[in-house]
Formats: sequence, structure tokens, C-alpha cells
Amino acid sequence: MSLNLCCISLLLKEQGFSFQTLTWKRFNELGRDEGLKILSDRILNNAKVTQRTIEYCADNNWGYRLSSTLFPLISFDEADIELEQLKDYNEIIQILSKSGEIARNNAVRLSSHPSEYTTLDSDNPVAISRSVRDLELHGFLHDALGLSKDYSNPINIHLKNEHISFIDHKNRIKDSICRLSDSVKNRLVLENNDKGRWNCNTLADKYADSFPLTYDNLHDKVNHSSDSNSNIRIFAQSWGKYKPLFHYSEGREDNKRAHRDYPQDSVSFFSSERTSIADYDVELKMKDFALNMMTPHWYALMRWAARKSA
Repeated sequence: MSLNLCCISLLLKEQGFSFQTLTWKRFNELGRDEGLKILSDRILNNAKVTQRTIEYCADNNWGYRLSSTLFPLISFDEADIELEQLKDYNEIIQILSKSGEIARNNAVRLSSHPSEYTTLDSDNPVAISRSVRDLELHGFLHDALGLSKDYSNPINIHLKNEHISFIDHKNRIKDSICRLSDSVKNRLVLENNDKGRWNCNTLADKYADSFPLTYDNLHDKVNHSSDSNSNIRIFAQSWGKYKPLFHYSEGREDNKRAHRDYPQDSVSFFSSERTSIADYDVELKMKDFALNMMTPHWYALMRWAARKSA
């Protein structure tokens, strides 16, 4: 059981290890040749930051959710850019391969969570096509890291469509899945939403037999459906032989759906035996600073659990 860093280390950012992006507008201003050069430099930087972040997680016994901004513009259809066009492509691949080796050697569990705009159930076929391209880029990243094509390194998305019938929804998901490579299909998991019909009950009822389900405690709290203990158990069972990867966060007083900066209730949540069945991506906004606040309590709980089972 591990607590996992999501995307960015604020400590490493202070030390100069920061992800870089490039907008489509700026790319066009630079011109294609110069734009590709700058883009290559920035993605090379992002690969290096990824490696340093994985090393940092290994030092702290954390897992790591990979940044979805590692490859700016690559999944943007209008840009029509392939990674192989970048001057630093070979070095980027070498760094990613080394990063995956570091993760495997240090039991750093890796995962991805594409952006909120990634959808496989939209009424808009263009949105689905864009999402398929983005998901394939995430699948490529997992492959470049040398990760197994299975749920030990999941790619997590949400369902979005609120109005079509459940039969039509399943058919749409089935059609979208047929467009995905094994690099994505064999890693794809679904998460309960913080509002709307795709709460824990509906998601489990319609898709627990088809996908592993990611339990998000905050989403379950603000979009409640049934007993959280039951939801955790049902979601965990959907992972079969694979260890579940769930999400943990806490809401703010002024906005119950917004993630808190630092933990206040983590000890009470993780002290329950129900939570020990999974790893957790910690989605508190202060990232590793929040994780460091949780770590002393975490090890105390693990020692307590070991004594109890002895």
C-alpha cells in the first residue's frame, strides 16, 4: 500500500525541475521549423523532469501519477506533429526507458489520468476522435517507460454522458474501445464522478464487470450514492488480481468539491482496515508538501496494522 504523488513535485519545482509547455499560438508565431526545435527542447526537459520526479518518489516510497502535460501539442490534431519528428526523439525515448527502469527497480507504481476533456462517450464524434488520440499518447508513454500492458499501471478516465440510455451508452463505449490499441485498452479504468449520474452506485452497476473502477473518496462524499465501505469493497473487487489504485482528497469548507491544500482528515480515513486494500493517488493541492505531512501518520498506521495482524 502506497501514497502517490500526482503529476508535480512542488519541492523539485522550487529547485528548478519544472515541466514546460508550448501553446499552439506560440508554435505558429515561431514558424514550424523553429517551433519544432523549441517543442523538442521542452519535451526533452519534461522527460528529464519525469525521471527526476520518479527518483524522488522512489526515495520517499511513493507511487507517481505521470504528468499529462509531458508532450504538449503532440495529441493536438491541428498541429499534425509526431514525436518522431523531434530532433531529440531518441534521447527522449532513452530517458523514458531509464525512468521506467528506475520505477520498476524501486516499486514506484506509475499511472496516468488524462485531462477532463478526454471522453469516450460524447455525442460529438470529433471529441471522441480527439480523445482517442490523446489516450493513445498516454499508452505510448506507458510503453516507452517499459510498463506492462495491464492494470498495474492504469490510465484513468471519467464517463461524461448524462442523458442517453444505458444501453446506448454501453454501445457507444464499446464502439470507442474498439478504436483503441491494446496499450490503452489493457490499462483503461473508470472513476466515479463528483456530480451527475456516474456516482459509485451507477458506475458499479453498469461497468464493474467491464472495467476496473477507481474509487475517489471526495467524489463519493459530494455525490453520495450508498455506504462508502460497500463502495470501496465493490470497486476493489472490480480490479480482480490487480491491486486497486484509488484517489484520496479532502474538500474545502468554502467549496466542498474543491481539493484542500493540506490534509486534515487523512488519519481517520486511513486508520480503517477498509482502505488497506489499495494504493492511493493523493490529490491534495500542495502535492508532496501535503504528502510529507501525511507520511509520519502513515508509517504509524502501518506499524499498527502489522502489530494487529501478528
